[in-house]
Amino acid sequence: SLETKPGSAVGGTLHTASRQALLAGQVVEAVLVRAGALELRGLTGGDVRAVVGGLEGVAHSNFVIDLALEIPNVPDGVNLGPGATIGGDLEYRSQQPAAVDAAARINGEVRHRDWRTSPDSPIEIPALGDDESRFSEALSQLAVLLVAGLLLAVMMPGWLRRRGESVRDGPATMLGWGIGALVFGGLASFAIGILGFLLVALALSAESGGLVGASIVAGVLLQLVLFGVFGLAVVFVAPALTSAGIGSALLARLQPRSDDPAPSLLDNMLLLAVGGVVYTALRAIPGLGWWIGACGTLVGLGALALWLREVSRDRD
Repeated sequence: SLETKPGSAVGGTLHTASRQALLAGQVVEAVLVRAGALELRGLTGGDVRAVVGGLEGVAHSNFVIDLALEIPNVPDGVNLGPGATIGGDLEYRSQQPAAVDAAARINGEVRHRDWRTSPDSPIEIPALGDDESRFSEALSQLAVLLVAGLLLAVMMPGWLRRRGESVRDGPATMLGWGIGALVFGGLASFAIGILGFLLVALALSAESGGLVGASIVAGVLLQLVLFGVFGLAVVFVAPALTSAGIGSALLARLQPRSDDPAPSLLDNMLLLAVGGVVYTALRAIPGLGWWIGACGTLVGLGALALWLREVSRDRD
């Protein structure tokens, strides 16, 4: 039995799978329930999705260790009391329609699907809808992008702006460099593996146990460093550079181009915010979002790879 008291609050989404649930407190986001009995008496800010029924034969436990604990009596099915307020939709599957008090309020739609259970019926757990999942994922991507961009804007403001302009001026070129960088990373990982194998083979032929262990550790560490560097570049740096490029292209007509090698933090964050929102929205398009995200990552990775080549050439 799950019970939330009046005055209590759940700051996010409440997931519960229990024999019964009595929710008299506040839930800021959605409520996802799998139970035999559900009663709502408090405020739910988002949707309520429930699969109710099929657990009528499951009894409450009588095992109580000297506690003055009262288990509430919740009627089977879906029940909305007089204080129940649902900010979104009510979507539920049950054997009978919900019992809704006249004073209860549902701001969204009510969708009921009849559900006949049997002893062999699977116990299903409701999930967030596709739209909510995509929105949550997009917000997470935007947050990561802006945090990474903020760090780059603080540490290397001029570099961030120039890399964004290179993306803006030559996205196709950056895409080619990104594909090259990805291939180079794969070849480097393969070369490290071959080198480690040869070192282990030489150590075995020399019957040196210490050298075998050292070779294995060195190979593993090199692979970890390679994957770590590539992971940081792909997850954090590349999306920030692509967003800076998109923001630079969109704001080019609104702001005169500045030759200042160290633009202000506000300028860089404006580029990142505008470009990041557009880039994140494009990545959230069903069916195309994955491809747009992959191309954007390769473009940002290409801008980073081209900069590394320029640095290496200048040193030579």
